[in-house]
Amino acid sequence: MKIAYINGYNPNKIYKGTKHIELSNYLNNKVDLIEYKYYDNNLEEIEEKAKDYDLIIASSTGAYLARNICYKHNILLVSLNPVIDLEHTFKKLNVPKPNIPNGIDKSLKELILVNKDDELIHYKNTLDLFGTRVKVLDKGTHRFYNLEEGSKYIKEFIDTLLI
Repeated sequence: MKIAYINGYNPNKIYKGTKHIELSNYLNNKVDLIEYKYYDNNLEEIEEKAKDYDLIIASSTGAYLARNICYKHNILLVSLNPVIDLEHTFKKLNVPKPNIPNGIDKSLKELILVNKDDELIHYKNTLDLFGTRVKVLDKGTHRFYNLEEGSKYIKEFIDTLLI
């Protein structure tokens, strides 16, 4: 299975460029990085790269972007603490929101992992919007530091779809 990871807005220095490596280790499958550089308007480049994958794993604003791409190209999606309201989230960050098309709110083959202690996006809002597609984890913050725990759900999601 071809898997790629799309980063969220402003990845911190510890995780910059490494989350896809962690995912590769936890999933026993190579996970490529498709780097989204916010405000560089490289949306077409991201879509061109992403359309060749079977599964996209994306964090936060990257998940907001990935939802459109995955819907358009029939790609599986795993969202980690996804942004569900771009305007609201970027107001909280006190920075201009990036120019990303509205997220498509249609049924995707998607698993959504959220953390109860996400300090940016309240997990209950995501749960209310997406229902049974959401798995709630206890600790990991918005940066999703509990990727090892989350990878167990990702493996189950992949296995269920491959049956």
